[in-house]
Amino acid sequence: MQQMYLRIALFFALVGLFQAAPWGHRLASAYEFNRTDNGAPLHWKRFPIGYAIDTAGLGEYYEKNKDWGVSGSEFDAIENSFRAWAGITCGGIASPLQFQSTGRVPSTTAIGYNESCDSCNTNLIRFFLDQGQWRHDQQSLAMTTTTQNLDTGEILDADMEINASNPLFRLTTQTEDENNIFRDIQNTVTHEIGHMVGLGHSDVEKATMYASALDQELKKRDLDADDIQAVCTLYKPKEINVPIYKQIDIERGLGCSTVSAHGDGWLLWSLGLLCLFVLRRGRLVR
Repeated sequence: MQQMYLRIALFFALVGLFQAAPWGHRLASAYEFNRTDNGAPLHWKRFPIGYAIDTAGLGEYYEKNKDWGVSGSEFDAIENSFRAWAGITCGGIASPLQFQSTGRVPSTTAIGYNESCDSCNTNLIRFFLDQGQWRHDQQSLAMTTTTQNLDTGEILDADMEINASNPLFRLTTQTEDENNIFRDIQNTVTHEIGHMVGLGHSDVEKATMYASALDQELKKRDLDADDIQAVCTLYKPKEINVPIYKQIDIERGLGCSTVSAHGDGWLLWSLGLLCLFVLRRGRLVR
């Protein structure tokens, strides 16, 4: 059974990289695309890309830490992150990469892809305040999981999980902090959205998709020319054809979900990309 499982860890001060599948080659610029084993770049074909944020957000979190943010400001920060990627033009023509909020969902909504009901799937953004509910490394700040067609690279689902259970992270929407230690939500989410749409890391330090971030960093909120070039290469302004998918069923293995199709046999899905932030000392590396 062909499948792809890829995890990227970002550390403060040190870069750690684990690959269970190849990234893909360097393009003319410093940006990179995440790819399937056969080299197909991960990408969306259906636009706008819908997303839903869990209703609870960080309300309880900010009630306990009033200096870090105001309840509701986390939603504004996330919306601003999506606007950054949706506002790209390529040679004066708008990129087809667009997003649409589908509202709020309960914080109990399950992460993952429902292969039996494609229309039931939602691209989720969930906050986890309880360490007992955070199912990943406690030192990870955020994790994005995508489900894609392994033959074509088409992304079918993407879920972002944000770890608010570790008090060391100090998730904030404020631009100043007297202790000089905070993790800006908009800075983080803007970077994560890049992974949601198929982008890998860039070697350009000014780029949103650069692999590291300092404490209090805000520059990833705004896209660099390298990020824009990546989008204009992957999502050229053109008509998008939406294929009709066959019935699929799921098979489990090797710690990730794999879905294969019957019929013509060309359709193969995989739970593909896990991107996470990991805390160490001094810096955040993605």
